[in-house]
This record gives sequence, structure tokens and C-alpha cells, in this order.
Amino acid sequence: MKTETEFGNILERFLDDYMIKLSDGGSIRKPNFESAIKSYKPTKREIKLLRDHFTEVRDEITGAIEETDADLVEGYSFLSTTKLKKLDGYLESLIEVLESKSKITRRRRKVDPAKLVKAVQFMPESKEFKLESVDPVTIIGAKGLLCFNTKTKKLTLFEAKTSEGLSIKGTTVQGFSESSNTKTIRKNNFHTLTTIKEGRIPHVKIVMNSIRTKDATPTGRINKDTLILRTYLQ
Repeated sequence: MKTETEFGNILERFLDDYMIKLSDGGSIRKPNFESAIKSYKPTKREIKLLRDHFTEVRDEITGAIEETDADLVEGYSFLSTTKLKKLDGYLESLIEVLESKSKITRRRRKVDPAKLVKAVQFMPESKEFKLESVDPVTIIGAKGLLCFNTKTKKLTLFEAKTSEGLSIKGTTVQGFSESSNTKTIRKNNFHTLTTIKEGRIPHVKIVMNSIRTKDATPTGRINKDTLILRTYLQ
């Protein structure tokens, strides 16, 4: 009779075989994890333990890729960065299957906000408007974000869709709701930029509604002409 220990051992063997083939550069294909689960019928308790175990292994691989730990870099030096990324993908697939079969709420991988905004291009300061940007890192998890494009003269208020707040992917704001809005600011309203950023979100919405230009749906994109006027934590 197949046991829970046997299921854990088979997953370890799958991983060892995958790493050996990666190192040798031979033909490689991911095992059918779902088929193994059907065959061995592990309990939800074991699946949770295995999920936690392979999450720790994946975090080690991430540390080796990002070179955050000298010991990990040395320990996995037999694999190139490209091969380590393939191994990371293998473990990600395994963890996803374990979670889906156990109906366990997944632990989100913590991502450094500085890395999320690394590719963001923005305007640190505008001498024309006498305004400065806040640190883009504060966008991550914010409930709101106020931006102004100095070239197109568009003012945008992003409001977060969920309690997790806003995020960034590449140069695009993620996770904003349909209530987010963009308005073109005419020259006679430029003076409002200095004061509008001092108010809370309700105040900003009132001021934007008073501006007699058409509402537009934000694209989410931020570029070198964009001032990040303010982020709102609540």
C-alpha cells in the first residue's frame, strides 16, 4: 500500500531527476504532478507540509538567482541563471498544484516594493509647475495615487480596487478601480495642482469634478513626463 511518506519521496525524486537533467543539459519535461496525487492519495495535512517544504526550496532558488545569499549562490553554482529560473518555474508549478488540490490559501511571495517600481520612469521635479514627485515605492499598497502628466496636462486619480491596494507592473499602475478618473487641466486651472495634492481623496474628487473637461478612463501608464504628486494610505 502506498503511504504518505512514499508520496513525499516521489516528489523529491522528481525534483532530483529534474535538477540532474537541467545540469546535464538533456531533454527535460515536468512530471505530471496531478497524476501522482491521484495515484498516491496524500492527505491535506501532508500536502500542506509538502507545500511549505517546496516553498522553502523555491525561496532558496530565488535567493540564488537574486544573489542575496552567498552560500546559496555557491550551493547552486552548478546551474546557470537561466537553468535556475527554469527550476524556479518547476517549483512554482508544483506548489500551484499542491495548493489547488488541498484548497489551501496560498502564502503570497513577499516582493520588495523597490523591485516592483524599478522600471518606473517618472519626473522627479518640474520647475515649470514648481512641484516634486513622491517616492514611487509608496505606490505599492496605497489606497490612492494622484499623478499629473506635464506634457499632456492630464491629472489622474487612481483608487485601489481592493484592500490590497495599488501595485506596479513594469511602468503601469495595477489594481485600480473603475472609479479612477483622468481630467485634462487647462492653463487657467494649473494653480489647483499645488493645493489639490494636499487634500484627501474625497477633496481631490470634488476638485476634479469641478474642472470642466471630459472625464477619461486612466490607462495606468506612467512615463518620464509624469509627476507622482501624492499617494494615499487610506
